[in-house]
Amino acid sequence: MVVNTSINDKRVIHTLDYLCWMRGLPEVITVHNGPEFTGNVVDNWAWRNGVKLDFSRPGKPVDNAFIENFNRSVRNECLKDNCLLSLSHAREVIEDWRNDYYNVRPHSALDGLTPAEFADQRKEFSQSLVLLYTGQVPNHLEPSENSECSATAKRSLPEPESPSGAMK
Repeated sequence: MVVNTSINDKRVIHTLDYLCWMRGLPEVITVHNGPEFTGNVVDNWAWRNGVKLDFSRPGKPVDNAFIENFNRSVRNECLKDNCLLSLSHAREVIEDWRNDYYNVRPHSALDGLTPAEFADQRKEFSQSLVLLYTGQVPNHLEPSENSECSATAKRSLPEPESPSGAMK
C-alpha cells in the first residue's frame, strides 16, 4: 500500500511499473475517475504496455466492489480507530494493519485462509509474496534486461517529502 498525503499520476506509474515487474502485466485495470488516473500519463502507460483501463462510472462504486470492500475495511478497522499523528506514523499504523489483514486474519472468501496462506497454496502468487513480506527478491524474480518494466521497477519508490504538521 502506498501511503502519502496525495498521490499524483507519476507516482501511480512508478507503482504500476513496480507491480508489473513483480507480478506481470494485467490485461485490465479498473480505476475510478480521479485526476491521477484520467490524465495522459496513466493512459500512455496503459497503451505502451497493452493494458486496458476500465473506468468505473461516476457514482457507481459497485463497478469496483472488491476495492470498495477493501477500502471500507481500511477505514473501519484502521483509520477510524487510530489518531494518525504524522505521515511516518500513518505508514507504521497502516503497515501493521496490512500485515494483520494479509498474514493473520482468515478471510471467509478464501475458505478461512489468510491471503498469505491462500497465496502459498497458489504457486503463481506466492513468489511475489516473498518480495512483499520479506523485501527479499528471489533470484528467479529478478527482471531480465529485456523486461519493459525492469528499468523503473529496479529503483525503489522515492520517499515523498514530509509535510509539516500532523495529519488529520
